[in-house]
Amino acid sequence: MAYASGYITIEVDVNDYCGDFEIEFDGIEDIIETADANNYTKEEIVDWCFENGLDLTSYFRTSLTTSQIIDIYTKSITGLIDEQGLTISNLRDTIKDLKAELKEARKTDEEVMKDVAY
Repeated sequence: MAYASGYITIEVDVNDYCGDFEIEFDGIEDIIETADANNYTKEEIVDWCFENGLDLTSYFRTSLTTSQIIDIYTKSITGLIDEQGLTISNLRDTIKDLKAELKEARKTDEEVMKDVAY
């Protein structure tokens, strides 16, 4: 008897059936390709994985090199420092503006009080 092995692709409209369906993929490339074909972004796929049980620490430890982890850490810290620097700069500008307004208000108060007789 002849024997053949392999995979075939069949398109099925799951709306025609009820119950549970099991879908198997050959690899991560197939998952990403299928998700992309159904308008899911790679970011959405990764977010879903981490929200549904993939441990971030374990993933980093087993999937990334030390230099990649250091690079991610450095970029994260640099981004936070830049953000804090911008916040401080904006606050300094606000303080400068408020000081100018206060100086102007005091000047106006002095002019008003100058003409008041005691």
